[in-house]
Amino acid sequence: MTVFYFHATVDFMKQDDYCKKNCPYLKRLSEKGKLPFYCDLYRSFLATKKHHIIRTDACLGKSLGTKESGFQFISSYQNTAINKQMTKWGFHRLNPQIQAQFVQLIHQEGNEIGVLNNTPFKDKLIVSTLVGQIKMIHAELNETEENESNKFSQLINKLEEDFPVLLNDGNKNLLQNLFSMLDKSEQGLLMGILSTPQKAESFLKTFDDMPKGENLLKDLRRELFEIEKEREEELKRLQQNDLLRFQLQLNNNSR
Repeated sequence: MTVFYFHATVDFMKQDDYCKKNCPYLKRLSEKGKLPFYCDLYRSFLATKKHHIIRTDACLGKSLGTKESGFQFISSYQNTAINKQMTKWGFHRLNPQIQAQFVQLIHQEGNEIGVLNNTPFKDKLIVSTLVGQIKMIHAELNETEENESNKFSQLINKLEEDFPVLLNDGNKNLLQNLFSMLDKSEQGLLMGILSTPQKAESFLKTFDDMPKGENLLKDLRRELFEIEKEREEELKRLQQNDLLRFQLQLNNNSR
C-alpha cells in the first residue's frame, strides 16, 4: 500500500500575522462542521496555526493567494474524521475556478469541506467528492437565501403600512438589495430589529438619514454592529444586576 503525503509550502509567519486574543471583533463559534474562529469586522472565518489564529487577508492588508489560503483553512479543520492530507491533495488538483469557490465558501461560511479518513486513495474519487460538497453547499445556501429574502420582503411590506414615509419605494428597494449583501448574522439582526415596532421606527429614521452613496452598505453594517454592541452591553448589565440580586439574597438568607 502506497502512503501519500502532501506538503504545502507555507511562508514563515510573524507575530503580527496573528489575531490578538483581546481583539473585540474576534468571536469563537461552536457550530458543528465549521471552523470555530470568526472575525466580526471583516465577516470572515479564520484559519489557525497551532495555538494562533491567523488574521484574514483584509486585516493583514495583503492577499495570500487562493492555494495558500486553501491549505491554511484545511490545516485548521477541527473534524478528526477528515483526512487533511488527502483533502489538500484533492484541492491542489481542482481547477482554479473551483479552488476559488472552495476558499470563498470556507471564508464566508466556515464549512470544513474535505474527504473522510476511510476514502480510498483514488484521484477521481477525491476530486469529485470535493466538487460534490461545494455544489451541495451552494444549493443549500441559495435555498436559504431565497427563503430569507422572501421573509424579509414580507416583513418590510408589512412595515410599509405603519411607516409609509420612512419606507418609501426608494428605501424599500435599497433595503431589499442591501439585505442580500449582508451575512447571516447581520440579516438575522436586521430582521430582529424590524420585527419590533419601536426599534423598527428608530432604525428606519437612521437609515432614511444615511447618505445613499457608495458607502451605504458599510454605513448600514456599522449601524448594525453598534446596535448589536449596545444589545450585548445591555445583556451584560442585566446579568450583573441578576448576579448582584442573587448575592444580596444569599447574604440576607445567611443572617
